[in-house]
Amino acid sequence: MNQKTRKIFFLAIVLPAFMLASQLSFGVEPLLYKGVSLGVQKSVFLKKFPEFIKCMDFTQTLGQIHCFAPRGTYAEMPVFDTETTFLEGRLAKVDITSRFDSKSEAIERYDSWLSAITNKFGLPSEKEHEYVMPDLESRGIRWMTNSAQMSLSWTVFQRGAQTEFSTSVSIETARYDMDMLEAAQKVGRKKHKDM
Repeated sequence: MNQKTRKIFFLAIVLPAFMLASQLSFGVEPLLYKGVSLGVQKSVFLKKFPEFIKCMDFTQTLGQIHCFAPRGTYAEMPVFDTETTFLEGRLAKVDITSRFDSKSEAIERYDSWLSAITNKFGLPSEKEHEYVMPDLESRGIRWMTNSAQMSLSWTVFQRGAQTEFSTSVSIETARYDMDMLEAAQKVGRKKHKDM
């Protein structure tokens, strides 16, 4: 195969196959929260979503701000609460939680959200995983792109005599854990410098 033939083969066969595989594993559009991308400024986010009425500022200790919205919806289904995390003034993570009275209700919501998320963002990036421990049972799945990841899970948690049933969606930047650590380290360095 000469160089020109190899180039045609690459452009006609390999590249389209790679792009199709990327769409299947990474989703057909960026991972968003109600049409808003991660990385948006806090002021812009809160203007678009005024239901996030309570914010807790941890910038002096952890370099983060958390804002909460009670109730609300996600994928047109009711949720118990939604929490956002801002690092250096930009949206880095969204946690959406629904609580239920039974495991079957939590699994039903999981299946509904799985269908809605797959329809919007494409097939998950990995297989379902399951955890079973004496006080915890959970099943989940993830979608990943170069810049973000989304996880969906249902959980049954035994807290003493009480059992909690929940389903949650988490959308975060791909570097969320590293960025969170770096933000906390910056605060620590600033405090040390100011001493």
